[in-house]
Amino acid sequence: MTLMEIWLRWGGTSVSFEAPEELLIRELKHETIPQSHYQALLGEALSGLGDPTVVIDYHPPASGLGPILELLREKTGRVYVSLWRVPPAMRGAELEALMGLGVEAVPLSELAQDTREVLLICHHTTRPLLWGFSDQPADLFVQLARMEGLDAPKAARVSILETGYDSEGTPTETSPARPPYAPDSVVVSAGGSPYDSTLYTALQALILASKACRDGGTVLLAAECAEGLGSPRLALALYESMGGSADGSEPWPELVLARRFREVVGSRRVYLATSLPRSVTQSLLGVKSLDTLQEGFSQLLRIHSREHRSALIAEGLHTYALLPETQ
Repeated sequence: MTLMEIWLRWGGTSVSFEAPEELLIRELKHETIPQSHYQALLGEALSGLGDPTVVIDYHPPASGLGPILELLREKTGRVYVSLWRVPPAMRGAELEALMGLGVEAVPLSELAQDTREVLLICHHTTRPLLWGFSDQPADLFVQLARMEGLDAPKAARVSILETGYDSEGTPTETSPARPPYAPDSVVVSAGGSPYDSTLYTALQALILASKACRDGGTVLLAAECAEGLGSPRLALALYESMGGSADGSEPWPELVLARRFREVVGSRRVYLATSLPRSVTQSLLGVKSLDTLQEGFSQLLRIHSREHRSALIAEGLHTYALLPETQ
């Protein structure tokens, strides 16, 4: 029996699982593009605007925004930053990383209410996380402001620039990565440390990866979560969303993630290969966790057989993958 050895990042190291040769598996990723690509798009966007307020929906690493910030330094001295995708304890350090690139980075919560023209810059994985909450640029801006406790001006003119970069900050294309088939299972890594250091970030990778898995399929997430949940409010949000008591609540970041997670487990099986205690994953998430990635993958084979169709996503926080257009 021939086996394939497949490696994924997990914490500060890598872990592997062995897959049977008859398994049909395809890695989903974005192609890299030149550094100048998003600078050119930003130049075009700015040429059609007057004096916009620049808002960045931040997704690490800061170096991924380097080419854009280089051009922005010539146009504006200040950018407003939404840090909702970063665990609370890490937001100060990430804001400093942005300022280290030569811009005055200010939390979005300090934005004035009379802003009328906004240029919103976000990673292309943000919008799929907020589907249903925010479908248009103006909706997305309002949603980000509401998560900061702001009442954003609904009449503001909002333009959007979606960027793409990987966990190292290398620019990538933004079009969805699509497998040639509808996968029965998806194996996803949040991308190793620091991206899988908390459940707060790892859940984002799980939610994004689920969009590439067919209904009724299985998603296996490899995430160490050595620093635990990443936010004490995440536990509250998961409890509230489990009982449906938060359905009409004003959205806050942890609640947005909790709602999205409940949608995933409502249509797909979910397993975690994590160091989180099983009592936490079972009580908060209602899913089964396993100690090793190999144990999790063996569970996929028991469910879907050794010859099923699978997909591999090595950088779950930076990959926007969807099912094929024709299934």
